[in-house]
Amino acid sequence: MTHPGNPPSGMSTRLALQLLHGLFVLLPLAVQFPLAHLLGSAGFYLLRRRRHIAKVNIALCLPELDATRQRRLLQDNFRATARGIVELAISWWASDDTVRRLSRLEGRELLVAARQQQRGVLLIGAHYTSIDLAGRLIGLHEDLDITYKRQRNPVFDSYLRQRRQRSFRHLIEKNDMRQMIRQLQAGRTVWFAPDQDFGRKGSVFAPFFHRDAATIGNIGRILSLTGARPLFYSHFRETGHDGKAVYVGRISDPFHDGFGDDAVANATLLNQAIADVIRQHPEQYLWVHERFRTQPEPGMAKPYRLRKKKHRATKEAS
Repeated sequence: MTHPGNPPSGMSTRLALQLLHGLFVLLPLAVQFPLAHLLGSAGFYLLRRRRHIAKVNIALCLPELDATRQRRLLQDNFRATARGIVELAISWWASDDTVRRLSRLEGRELLVAARQQQRGVLLIGAHYTSIDLAGRLIGLHEDLDITYKRQRNPVFDSYLRQRRQRSFRHLIEKNDMRQMIRQLQAGRTVWFAPDQDFGRKGSVFAPFFHRDAATIGNIGRILSLTGARPLFYSHFRETGHDGKAVYVGRISDPFHDGFGDDAVANATLLNQAIADVIRQHPEQYLWVHERFRTQPEPGMAKPYRLRKKKHRATKEAS
């Protein structure tokens, strides 16, 4: 039963989606992107916890940058993350012609070659800020499936599934390995982003930039069971000759069928490919995720502990 003073469950989410859709329809992109820039700048100062997580990740992964450059990257990352809200709206509501005009797909011949060999493709990716727009981009050119993480908010989860099903034939929950294997054995292409911390179970520890991170350990087994070809899908925004954003989806082969039976070696190869691409556009990676949350030893301290601000007590003069 709903209390008279409380909005029905999911109403706030629906209102937020309607507002986002209204802004997308009413405002041209030339206005939306500067607004996102301002929103990201504000978020940098207001979202203390997320800023701290991203700051720790950048310091751990890119220690070659001095403090000034790390802070500049952190600020740029918040702006890119806010810009991702506009890019999410483009992926949901823009026409196919608009998406084609804003983007290009490179390396598609690698997928064609795999199909000619009658092999499925495990299309490995990572969480960059334009991830949903990248999905819309590749979905215009290829018939493929994706894995996804169920959202805690059921209204948002339902809407997200509905929108993504326009671009992908099957949506596979990230823990449903059997379904992924079945699709790969059937010769399908499955887009899978395994760059986040999924916990200790099923993970091994391998270097991610300069620090060991919990990384899925079953890629070799998946490929062995399915005969699929591993390829990489990266996506990022560039600035075109006219100064406007161009969204590039790039399929590449940094693996060269190099995954084998050694789970740690596989995880190392995977993390190296992801890190190499992040370095090209580091401001566009989702640094706000706690990538090093799970430590190699259960008792080890996590790097994301946020110290509380100290408040000095002042005594009034008697």
